[in-house]
Amino acid sequence: MTGKWWGTSDRGVSEVVGVVLLVAIVVLLASTVGYAVLGTERGRPDTPQFAKEQDFDRSTDSNGQELEIIHRSGDDAETVAMSLVIQGAVVRDDSDNLKGQAIVKSDRQIDDQVGEEWKVSERIRLDQTTMTEEGDSIDPDEYIDLREATVRIVWAPENSGTSDTLFRWTGPQA
Repeated sequence: MTGKWWGTSDRGVSEVVGVVLLVAIVVLLASTVGYAVLGTERGRPDTPQFAKEQDFDRSTDSNGQELEIIHRSGDDAETVAMSLVIQGAVVRDDSDNLKGQAIVKSDRQIDDQVGEEWKVSERIRLDQTTMTEEGDSIDPDEYIDLREATVRIVWAPENSGTSDTLFRWTGPQA
């Protein structure tokens, strides 16, 4: 009788081995997916969250049209990780004739206006003065037209390999 109880029969062994292998495969797959989803986010700086407001002045006075981006509330943002992307800004004359693409100074433009951190109530202004390089000039009868432009502030921390759009504005005719 002892032979029957202690393993003389190998019936049912294949089902047990199959279940053990299946559980092992599921655990391995779950850990791989968990690492891929959660493990890759480590070390990535948090994207600053804040309320923004914009004010667009479409007049064509001596300083051209103006877009002001205001930090209303929320996190301070390090400007070293921010870049300004302006597409579609053009130069027009007083008769509204197209004169060419706007010369856009986007490198370090945010730093120049607000310093190392963009804090609550600080403003970034885009107009003829802030959008042109020193030495570049726009004739007195010309202005920068932002009506068809798209302006974005992009957050791309160093060595993160990713970027997020913090702000996006599209002109009224874009």
